[in-house]
Amino acid sequence: MVMENKRETLEIGRILSELVRKQHRDIVSLAKATNISRAEIYNILKNRPKYSLIYKLRSLAEVLGITLTELIALAEGRIENQCAIGDERTEYTYEFKKYGFTLIGDTPPRAEIFSGRLILSPGAEGIGGSCNLFRDCRTVHMRMISGNAVMIFGGKERQLKVSEKVTFNPRLPYLIRNSSRVARATLALATSPGLNTQFGPEGDTFHHI
Repeated sequence: MVMENKRETLEIGRILSELVRKQHRDIVSLAKATNISRAEIYNILKNRPKYSLIYKLRSLAEVLGITLTELIALAEGRIENQCAIGDERTEYTYEFKKYGFTLIGDTPPRAEIFSGRLILSPGAEGIGGSCNLFRDCRTVHMRMISGNAVMIFGGKERQLKVSEKVTFNPRLPYLIRNSSRVARATLALATSPGLNTQFGPEGDTFHHI
């Protein structure tokens, strides 16, 4: 199956390029992660091919933390103003010191699709348990950018490695925390739909900074 609509292909290249820039990725690492040639990834990002194989777009999108459905919806304009692209970019920065995390979003927290970075402070409680940040999400995609973090899911604990991707259903018990006592951990984050802005046992709210 191929994508042949010229406008959609142009938008897809633009959206993917912006995600690459925001996540500080490069073509070499994307090629290794997706098993797509560097030349083809370059052409997709630069909007050069007349068509793109769907499975390749899916692989590239998932590495960058969104689903193929979300990518196409953005390209078709069915989800508008939710992926901050080009000169009108705005970053939304929120912090919640009690649980030790900061969100830097390319979209507002309650957007249909949230895309941004999650920064975990060392020694903090983390996300999960009483901090149900992902309560309203169907799917959470994360990729480790830097630092050290551990995830507990399904009763199993896993140390996340840099560039490692994690996709999970947040309606099952989970915990994500920084496993270092000295350095911050940064993860790329994409959720569908957006985030719960009132969480914790007392309905705590993180604030814009």
